[in-house]
Amino acid sequence: MLLLQGPYNSPQPSPFSSSCPQTVPHSHSPTRMRPSILLLPVLAFVSAAQAGPIAYGLCQTGCNTVAVACYAAAGATFGTVVASAAAPAVILACNAALGSCSAGCASFALFAPIP
Repeated sequence: MLLLQGPYNSPQPSPFSSSCPQTVPHSHSPTRMRPSILLLPVLAFVSAAQAGPIAYGLCQTGCNTVAVACYAAAGATFGTVVASAAAPAVILACNAALGSCSAGCASFALFAPIP
């Protein structure tokens, strides 16, 4: 068999042969990875701290849901009764329960963020 050597059929080294070593730039030097190693714990705490406002919103939603049920049990619509001395005692009790529930959400969810 005769092999013709020309510009289009010249023998090319195999990409897997050891006769043509390829150099790969090393981008994983220890000095380049140190900032990322230091940044990892910081990012872990940032993501955990962002859960506090979300937990607070969920807690407030639960408090308001219970307040709506309390108003409905009293025969009133939540948000339509003005808290005054003329308001029925059961509505004032619903408002007091909502206030203590909301205060509990603020003390728990905002100061103790969930991971």
